[in-house]
Amino acid sequence: MVEMKRFSQNWRYPDENIMDELKSLAEGLGRAPKRREYVRSGMAIKRYGSWTDTLRRAGIEPLDVRKSISKDHLIAILIQKTEELGYIPRSTSDEFIHAKQAIVKFGSWNAFVNAAELQGREPGESVTDSNQRKRHTLESLIELALQMEEVNGRFPSYREYPYLESVVQRFQSWSKFVLACKKRKFEKSHSASDNVFSKMGASK
Repeated sequence: MVEMKRFSQNWRYPDENIMDELKSLAEGLGRAPKRREYVRSGMAIKRYGSWTDTLRRAGIEPLDVRKSISKDHLIAILIQKTEELGYIPRSTSDEFIHAKQAIVKFGSWNAFVNAAELQGREPGESVTDSNQRKRHTLESLIELALQMEEVNGRFPSYREYPYLESVVQRFQSWSKFVLACKKRKFEKSHSASDNVFSKMGASK
């Protein structure tokens, strides 16, 4: 028992394990991991001094959000992030780490979103008008999407849909909205079939 106790007190999580885990995480993310994304970040920081030093020790270049990024690159990052999340990231959260830089380059977050051809508040639109657009009901949002599908022969993408913000507010994500639309379409088709059979039965 005494020997086991001494072993547990002297045992130290291997440095090479931390380095390997960080490298694997960075490879999976396609970038330097953030501190909160690594479960042993606290241990690593105590051991190596800082998160930046930890990453560099693992041969990973720390993510520098201050590094200047071109407008086109910012737009590409926003579009990719929107596709990942299923909704437009908020500028006030950590969902888009380059938000401050985007606002400086484009003048405002809404201007940045509009430049990416995503649905934000329209240029020159007042807060009142913007809020008015957000008062769509669940039914009206679904009906509009189904109408667009009927006209275009396919379901609209989130870029084509004019009230994406309203969708996100009411359905939490674009994917959940799409599922709700599919469900409504299914219900409509069954309702139409039932009506046909009812009429056939009545004619007999």
